[in-house]
Amino acid sequence: MRILAENADDALLAHLAAEHAALVDRVEQLMHSSVIGTMYNTLINISYRQIMNHLRLLRLNRKLSRQIILRALREHGQIIEACQRRDAEAALQAHLQAAVQRNIGFL
Repeated sequence: MRILAENADDALLAHLAAEHAALVDRVEQLMHSSVIGTMYNTLINISYRQIMNHLRLLRLNRKLSRQIILRALREHGQIIEACQRRDAEAALQAHLQAAVQRNIGFL
């Protein structure tokens, strides 16, 4: 990594940062849309999209730190692992509580 940090030009580093951010966004969208999609409920789907639009507006005023993003991705990984065990309730509740706190600025 030191070689990359010392030798890469600004354009390459900016490209890596942008690709990383896009990947994180795609993973988050896939996770959430998968959960909503498996409910097969149009009302929930519409409500989810409206909530996500509001959250995007809230997030415009806040810079998401690397630490916050990593925490959310870890939580998603825990949910996926719990789903594979067919026991996702505790992981989901922990994620929902942390997400609410993150989005109102407590974490």
